Amino acid sequence: MPFSVEVTKHFTASHGLYNYLGKDEDLHAEQWCLKVEVRSDELDEAGCCVDFHALEKTLDELLSPIIGKSFNELLFFKTLSPSAENIAYYFHTELSKIYNSNRLHVYKVTAYEDEYHAASYWEKT
Repeated sequence: MPFSVEVTKHFTASHGLYNYLGKDEDLHAEQWCLKVEVRSDELDEAGCCVDFHALEKTLDELLSPIIGKSFNELLFFKTLSPSAENIAYYFHTELSKIYNSNRLHVYKVTAYEDEYHAASYWEKT
């Protein structure tokens, strides 16, 4: 897919890993950065892969129940440990439900806990 668009969002949320070194980790806040890449083989009538602002709005909607709260509170993470890897997987899954089509494909989501530590999820195509 020759075209891609990336959108990045910064937010604060807590998480605590399950069974980390043999016990559940205490909740702790992180200054997250989420980077989403959407790809397409062709552009729309306006010459865009996907509208930056529409993708940002969707991310804002997905983030609204999490900002200032805990990933552990989401049903998705009731049994799945909210690691950076699984957080990237969560957002990839939710965004794919909205954006994947014959023309668009959510390629990759990267969750940064800080500027030095990140994990990504993408599906093999």
